[in-house]
Order: sequence, then C-alpha cells, then structure tokens
Amino acid sequence: MLCCSCSCSCTCEKTQLKRSAFWNRICRKLRDTCALLANRPSLIFVTLVVCLILMGTGLAVVLTASSAAVSRSKDLAHNGMGNGVAVTIGEALKMTVFGSELLSSHVTQMPRCPDLERSWQTLSLDILSRINTQVVVQLELDFAGVIWKTWPPLEGELAKVLYGKDLLKEDVSREGTLEMMRQGVTAIVGPYQCTEGFSCMFTVNPLTLPAPSADYDWGCGMQPYNCSECWHSANRTKYWGQVSTMFNVDELISRDAFRLQSLSRDGYAYRLWQEETSINNLRAELAASRQRPEDPVRLAIQAYNLLWYLEIAPVDGWVPAWRGPCIAAVVVGSVAIALLVLWLLVSREQHSRLLHAMLPDQVLAQLQEGEGTLAAEYQDVTVLVGDMVGYTTASSQLSAGQVVALLNELFGMFDELAQRHGVYRVEATGDTLMCVAGCPVPDDPVSSAVRAANMALDMVRAVEAFRPSLEGVRVQIRVGLHSGPVVAGVVGKKMPRFCLFGDTVNTASRMEGSASAMRIQVSEATAALLRASGEDRFVLESRGFMNLKGKGNMEAFWLLGSARCTSTGTSTATPGSITTHASGATTPAGADSSSQQQHRRAAMTCPSPCLGSGGGGTTAVFGQQPQQAAPAPSQTARFTPVRLTPGRGSNSAAASSASVPRSQTPYGVVRAATLPEVDRGQGSSPVAAAGAAPRDGVASPSHAVNTDISVDAAPSLKQPALLQQQRQQQQTSADAQTLRPAPAPAAMAPAAAVVVAGASRQMPRSGAPQSSVEILLSK
Repeated sequence: MLCCSCSCSCTCEKTQLKRSAFWNRICRKLRDTCALLANRPSLIFVTLVVCLILMGTGLAVVLTASSAAVSRSKDLAHNGMGNGVAVTIGEALKMTVFGSELLSSHVTQMPRCPDLERSWQTLSLDILSRINTQVVVQLELDFAGVIWKTWPPLEGELAKVLYGKDLLKEDVSREGTLEMMRQGVTAIVGPYQCTEGFSCMFTVNPLTLPAPSADYDWGCGMQPYNCSECWHSANRTKYWGQVSTMFNVDELISRDAFRLQSLSRDGYAYRLWQEETSINNLRAELAASRQRPEDPVRLAIQAYNLLWYLEIAPVDGWVPAWRGPCIAAVVVGSVAIALLVLWLLVSREQHSRLLHAMLPDQVLAQLQEGEGTLAAEYQDVTVLVGDMVGYTTASSQLSAGQVVALLNELFGMFDELAQRHGVYRVEATGDTLMCVAGCPVPDDPVSSAVRAANMALDMVRAVEAFRPSLEGVRVQIRVGLHSGPVVAGVVGKKMPRFCLFGDTVNTASRMEGSASAMRIQVSEATAALLRASGEDRFVLESRGFMNLKGKGNMEAFWLLGSARCTSTGTSTATPGSITTHASGATTPAGADSSSQQQHRRAAMTCPSPCLGSGGGGTTAVFGQQPQQAAPAPSQTARFTPVRLTPGRGSNSAAASSASVPRSQTPYGVVRAATLPEVDRGQGSSPVAAAGAAPRDGVASPSHAVNTDISVDAAPSLKQPALLQQQRQQQQTSADAQTLRPAPAPAAMAPAAAVVVAGASRQMPRSGAPQSSVEILLSK
C-alpha cells in the first residue's frame, strides 16, 4: 500500500511538472507576442482590417445567396404549391353552383307554379343525385322574393319562420335581393352561421322571364313587394324570383376539397379569407392553420362574385435554414483567418528580426531583390574578436544545457553592448565572438576603432560583474582588436551567412589568441587610430614585438581603461613598460623584462573557480562545487595561486610565486621543494594555478623552476584497495602527474581535488631549492 501511494504521488508530481512546463511555455510565448505587438501596433491594425474585409465579404455572399433562396422559395410557393391549391379552391366553388344552375334551367322551361308543385320532389331528387350532397345540402325556390319551396323540406319551428318569408319586404335582405336581381348572374353569398351549426353559403340564380304584363304571376298568386324594377317594359320581362342551393363550407375544408391539409403536410402555414365585395359578401376568414403565416405569399381566388385570398408561408419562414450557421461560420472563419494572419505576421516579424540580426539590412534587401553574389570591400574597419578562457575544459565538465545557458546569457549581454556601441556582430562560433565596426555601413576609421574599443572595454567590465545563473561559475575572456581592410559578403544559398574575409580578420584572431585573461590586446594599426581619436579614456600599454603564428613579429598593445585596475587593486602598468594615452602622453616606468610580465599575468587571481583557471586531472572542477567541503586546515595561511608545469623525467612543476607556510589537513600534507629547472616534458600538467590562462601565461624556460612534490597521506586515507586503484589510474594515465608517496603507504580519496597554493621566487636555471609549496587535499 505504501509503495502504491508513493508511486501515485510521484506520477501526480510528474504530471503537475509537465503541465507547469507546458503553461510556462504558453505564457512565455504570449508575453513575447504581446511585447512584439506593443512594438508593432500596425500588425493589429492589419489583422483587424483583414478580419473586417473577410467578414464583410462573407456576410455579403451569405445574405445575397439567402435572398436568392428566399426569392426562389416564394416563387415556388406562388406558382407551384400555392397556385395548385388556389385553382382547386376555385374549381370546388364552381362545383357548388352546379345544383342551382340545374334547378334554374328547369324553372326556366317550366315556370308555372302548379307545374313546379307537381314535379318538385322528383326534380329535387334528380338534381341531388347529380351533385355532392355532403357539400350541397339544400335546394330552394323563392318566387317573387318569397321563400316557397325547399328540399329537403323544412320542419318544425324553422319551417314556420322561413316558409313565406318575403326577402323584399324585410330590410335586412331586401337590398341584397335587389342587387342580385339587378346583376342577373349567378352569385355566391355568405358566409353565414347556419342554425344547423356549420358555416354555410348560398349560390343564387336570379330569374327574369318573359311576361305578357307587369301583373302576370305564372299562376302563383303573388307579386314582388314594392318592386318597380321587377318589370322591364322595354323587353317585356319580369322578375320571376330566384333559385338557390346551400352548401356546407366546413365540409369543403374538412374533406380537403380545397387541399389546405396538403399545405400543412408540406410545412406551410396558410390563411384563407374573403374580401368584401358586396353587401352579401362581407370580409371574413374562412380557414387558417394554427401558426399564422409570416410574410406570406398571397394568391387571389375569383369565382363568380367572390374574391378570396390564400396566404401561405413556410412554417420555419422563408429564410433558409443554412443562413444562420453560414453567418456563424463566416464570423468564426473570419476571426480564425484573421488570427492566422496575425500569427503569420508575428512569425514573419520574428523571422524578419532574426534575419536582420543575422544579416545586415543592406545585404538582406539585396538578397530579397534576388541579387546573386553579394560582396563588398571595406578599406578601414576594426575587427573585434573575443574568446572565453578555458571554454574547452569547461564545456567538457558541464552538461550541454548548462553550456548553452551560459553562452546564451553571456552572448545576450554582448549583443546589448554591440547594439549600444553601433558594432555589428558578425558571428559567434562556440565561445568565440567576432564583431566589426565600420561594416556593413561604412564609417570613419577612427570612429570605428573608438566604437570597437569602447565595446571591448565594456565587455571586460561586464564580464567582471557577470554572475551567471550557474552557481560557482566565473567567466573570463580575452579580446583582440585589429584594424584594416576586409571583404564582406554573403556565403551560402540555403543558409546564407554574412562573413568577413581578409588578413585583418586573421590578425584580430591572433591578437585575441595571444592576449591574457580579462585583457584587451590591440595591434599597432588599431592603436594608431585610437591615438588619432585624441580621447583620454584609452590607455595603451606596449607589449613590444610578438611573434604571431603566420604573421611574424608584430607590435602589440594592451588596451586599458583610464580607471582600470587589477583584481588586487594595483595599477596594470608594469615596470619597464611605456603606458601611452590616446591623447599622446606617455608614462615611463621602471625597466622590466617580458618574463616579469609573464609572472605578473600568472599571478592574477580569481576568487572562485572560473574560466581561465585551466585545470584537468585533479584540479578543482569548473562550475561545480565539491560534493563535500574539505575541513579547515589546522594552520591557516594566505594562499597565492601558482603555476605548475611538468618536467621531463621527474614529477615536477614550475612555481611562479614566493614560498608559503605549510598547512595540515585531515587528508594529508603535501610538501613541494623547488628544484633546478629541467627541460619541459610533453603534455600538460594535471594541476594548474587558479586564474592562469591556458593559452598564455606559461613561464619562459629561462625563468621556470621545477618543484618536487611529495604527499603525506592522513591515516583516514590509508586504504590498500584505494591505493591499488589509485596506482592503476596513475599507470594508465599518460598525461597524469605522478605523486610520489611518503614513506608510509598513502591512498588518495577517489573524489579528492588538489588545490595548489603557495608562492615562489625567481631563480637561475640551476641551484639549490629556494622555496616549497604545500597542496591541500580535499574531497
């Protein structure tokens, strides 16, 4: 259970770490993007314009297509489904008047009332057999405007009310009856709410028949009431009366004689209503769906004297169902494309900045224009080459991530200095930095040299104050300057690089390679330009002529700041050197030899493990602290770093400082006696003085001394197994320094590191030992 709990806890912690790293990357990218947009607000403006253009265009297309679809749908409803329903309603209305037309035809042939009385039943049954009796429910004869006969016959109270009712005598019906008589055509009147409980309408056929006189009654015994219009003397005709049929409107609708239900099945809402055309036909709604049609298509239906309107519209409206999603897609797509454009613009801006950082603006413009070979000659430029001391050793002792982090921090600081001084960074290869002033933008040679020198001084000062994120790491650099002509050009097609070519570049590299740690070495050409500037802040210290590889003898100078001091607080000027200010003033000093300058450089101190401490084998590891600190010695003493070089044929080292008191450690005591010098052997010492430069700082043979070293191991280190392991390591390492043990068997701890401290003084090539040093052993 405990193991499972621990496993789950570890899994959760790993998941949280992954999530935290992911969100950290996201937040970092957002911060970088926001910073870039703050510097380039035009990118946001372009993105908004693109978004508005895309959104406007997309919405216009969608709305136009939607409007066209609405037009097609309305046209289809009007000329298709709606028109078919309207035609059906008109035909159904015409069928309702068929019975009244048959009856009026029979009355015209046999107008006498006695004849009609005898044949009424037979005639009515014959007519009803020819029509739809579920729709046409009644036949009626109204002689002289009086209700005379109906079929089926009326019964009860209704018969008492209707039979004998004079339509011309009652004010409610007189006007309508006279209007139909005047028109003399078949008409449909209504709708009415009949006593049977349904909505009904009447088809009416007014009859005007030939008559011999105005008082002729066709044997019926009745005359039209107060009707001067009923006799037409001109054509000798008289108003006989009217025949009519009553039909059930609700039955027409419910039986789908009008095909209204088909509209509902097809997804249409409808409304059928009658327009007022006469006193007998008032405005009325005949039928409607549950949902009222919105923005309907209206179709007119005309039958006889009727004017009906059919209004239809889709239940979901005319707007197509795809318009809403399309509008949403246009908006979302426009925003997405705008964000993509913003991302492309930001990426392009980042790439542009990267290209501008890698290539000069002029060269980049020429490459974008498609020019081929790009090369130009610059007659007077100043090339600066900087290098980290001990980088090879340090990179082998640090992880790749630590090396990259260290270089990134350091070169980021140098990039800021280059931008500040107007110096173009050409390349950074490994730990080497190359910059140039006066190229690619030509400038005055003196001004170029001054800017390069100012950057070199600031580089040294910045490195002195530089505290990397890696604990226990100290950085040292060398800088070389040379002025002269160069050829600059872009090399490569897939990965073009702006490069400098010419002897000036090589000479600047030689200046850097022969310089000391934390110092700036300039050539005579650069020194002359700095003197010509007339500025007092540049102090030039002559080193004399130096034999440079591939260049021969060249005079070199140390470039010092006016306030520059060594780590111990003493002036950098040495006896025997001439300190020259850029203004032209010189400061003479006591005579000194070049070997003394070598000893002075070797004596420069570095308070903590640093680049330039050199070392390999058993020296303190650069950038790493011992896993266990060594106990303090019983006797404390001030230690001055020394330089050790192996001698041929003996275990010896060259010391370059005075003697030191011995120190006792729990792990043993190392005693070293200075011996006469012998020739230098092959290889390099596994023990190096802290602060000495690996490339420069080896004492000249005429002043070197040899130190014989012996080790007294502490009792805690006397382990036979470890002793045997140590001896095997000493035998298999060709370049390792052999430490002769004291008379008592001694074994060194596997993780022991040798820190050399002490001092020696100069001595001739032969003679008695003059000094001794002791080496502290610690884990």
